[in-house]
Amino acid sequence: MNKLFTHTDLDGIGCAVLAKIVFGDNVDISYCNYDDIDKKVNNFFNNTSNMEYHITDISINEELAAKIDHAKDNCVLLDHHPTAFGLNKYDWCHVIALDVETGLKTCGTELYYKWLVENSYLSRTETLDTFVETVRDYDTWRWVELGEAGMFAKQLNDLLYIYGRDGFIDWCIDRINLDMIHEFDAFAQTLLSYRQKDIDSYIEEKNKQMRVKKITIDSALWTCGVVFAERFFSELGNRLSDMHPELDFIVMIGMDGKISYRTTKKHIDLGKDVAKVFGGGGHPQAAGSYFKTDLVEKLIDDILTVPEKEEKERHAHQKWVDYVKISADSIKENAESIVGSEKYLKDMTVSIRLYPDELPEINVDRNFHPEKLFKM
Repeated sequence: MNKLFTHTDLDGIGCAVLAKIVFGDNVDISYCNYDDIDKKVNNFFNNTSNMEYHITDISINEELAAKIDHAKDNCVLLDHHPTAFGLNKYDWCHVIALDVETGLKTCGTELYYKWLVENSYLSRTETLDTFVETVRDYDTWRWVELGEAGMFAKQLNDLLYIYGRDGFIDWCIDRINLDMIHEFDAFAQTLLSYRQKDIDSYIEEKNKQMRVKKITIDSALWTCGVVFAERFFSELGNRLSDMHPELDFIVMIGMDGKISYRTTKKHIDLGKDVAKVFGGGGHPQAAGSYFKTDLVEKLIDDILTVPEKEEKERHAHQKWVDYVKISADSIKENAESIVGSEKYLKDMTVSIRLYPDELPEINVDRNFHPEKLFKM
């Protein structure tokens, strides 16, 4: 049995596809994010022995890496995020951001593919090359530069979220086995068409909701667009960044505690200059971090808590409303028996007005109010 720790995005799942092709059912896969990778790997390290394990498209912290290195465990780490370059001091860690042969940015799936081939786990094929390159083009955002030729990479990522992780992995393996990974079947094409309409509508909605915020990080002042979002992070962030060139980057906050950062500006390094400050990491133009979800609960409480002063005023006003309603009802019920008793009555006009939306206006203009009951 082998073990794979990998990221949850298309690149991380591309590594899972390769692992499934190589090891079949003899691989146990844990999908990780930056907020749980260290805990998962540490638990595995403490409770498992004599099992080969791979960490792909994501990195662990320095302390855990030193612990694994000291034990000379059967582990390999393959990552391409620049924030993890420090781990290269360990001979089992390979953090590479640029492919020196092609001059292109690389990705976790490509690094894992080459490692599996070099270590005789897998034979290189044209179909696998196509799959790996497609994942790389999407993950490094090269698909945008390729124009129409890059749309397949973008749609492959869309298909992941249509089919779900397990369904997508099965679909990829089937298409690779059929040597047809370079094209979508008719059913997938239909689903992708509907999804694109959903994406366009979602981006239009979020553009209206976005707020502009200035933040200072290490004495650098940034202007960013902030929006609450729960899906389509990459396309949403990049489209908003293109639509608003006056902004340095886009911040997308999810209710699950995840924050995604995106920019289309080449001079900004979101992974190093922004996400890492908040305990996350990533690429120069695409990064992420996490916040404690109890902040969401606090926000909800703050929104739904009536201010103390307003609550007191509302309570006092409601008592007055109830009193007036009772008084008005009493006047109406007894008006006919009182009218005509000139001995006890005098001319009087009573007008009771409350908030227009709270109580209908009551006008009583009758010669019937007893002096003993109403003091003027």
